[in-house]
Amino acid sequence: MALELTVEPVDRAGFAPFGTLVFEPGDATAPRNDRHAALSALEVLSAPPPSGTSSHRIDLMERHAFSSQTFFPLEVASYLVVVCPAKPEGGPDVARSRAFEVPGDVVMQYHPDVWHAGITALGGQPGRFAMLIHRDGTDADCEFVPVPPIEISLAP
Repeated sequence: MALELTVEPVDRAGFAPFGTLVFEPGDATAPRNDRHAALSALEVLSAPPPSGTSSHRIDLMERHAFSSQTFFPLEVASYLVVVCPAKPEGGPDVARSRAFEVPGDVVMQYHPDVWHAGITALGGQPGRFAMLIHRDGTDADCEFVPVPPIEISLAP
């Protein structure tokens, strides 16, 4: 049986345990790199729309243990981010997952070591983002872990 989540509108306080948001001119956030040998990488990526029309299912989480990951929306109406804290013994604490809808004009940055699903474009079309991360070419750059299914309701 899948964990069921409802999408929440994003706000600074609710998202603070997982990252930072840049809503308007004057807001700021600083990318974080915890490895001296890691280099900044800026790339453009495409985010797919949800897997269904009224819901979206995920079964994979990722984290970047030593780097923040920042998404700059280029072409997207709004986007879905699914996050969860780590369990004390490691790995994603899926039972404490949260799903947020982020407006398409808001920059979002995950803190290092935050478990999250791949970004998903809302509005029926793929989205385009610029993404900033720090990499050193080792397996520590990104860790992927299968998780029990999470079903996110997209109904208003």
